[in-house]
Amino acid sequence: MADVPLFRTIQRYTQGTEINFVLFFCMPKTMRQHTTTLTLRTNALVSFAANLSLQNRKSAFALMRRALAQKRLPPEFFSEALLHLSLFLGYPPILEGLEVLSHCAKRRNNGSSLKSTRRDRATQGRRLFLAVYGNQATRVLQHLNRLHPGLGSHIVAEPYGRFMSRRGIDLCEREILNVVVLYLHGYDRQLYSHLRGALRTGVPRSVLVDVLESAAFLGRRSSRKVIGTLDRIGSGEAASTF
Repeated sequence: MADVPLFRTIQRYTQGTEINFVLFFCMPKTMRQHTTTLTLRTNALVSFAANLSLQNRKSAFALMRRALAQKRLPPEFFSEALLHLSLFLGYPPILEGLEVLSHCAKRRNNGSSLKSTRRDRATQGRRLFLAVYGNQATRVLQHLNRLHPGLGSHIVAEPYGRFMSRRGIDLCEREILNVVVLYLHGYDRQLYSHLRGALRTGVPRSVLVDVLESAAFLGRRSSRKVIGTLDRIGSGEAASTF
């Protein structure tokens, strides 16, 4: 459970104006009226990604059905989130999610095709990789290629060029997805990189704190350490691993 006591958590989430997807699917019915300072889209991203990461597919798909039924979010929002999450969670839960989405939307998915030329993917991928890693980009690529020959080019062209460059959800939202999954799965080194990447691409620190505390609440774990890391990144005290 997050370090914030339950009554303080509820207090935090009664200050906003949008439906709180996180609390809606993890609190008793009597508490489901509480709201959050995060926007509807960000709330949905956090809860959807967290539930899928924690293998709570029933809750994730219930969130998706509810949002679609109320016409609060378009089908493309969820299809893009699912495609992006395939980078972390693999294809089985994503294919199941796309099946549910297709049934709920009752129409053919009109999202952009995954097909593209390798040259296009490499060009788009380099642009986004630089946006996320800044002046550390060259160092990161060198490290990846030391881990395995050609791994850097592959990651630039595929995760960044094929997936993160897509429309439907923007780069800041994709970095939020990355942060949620990496945090809940305990990949601290990669989480550190994407916390920095989220800040570089324009996600406010206050939003990242709310995202991490919401994910911690769903994952029943402490957010103290990771928020401390976020504070050190903001102050320039954290070691510049990436």
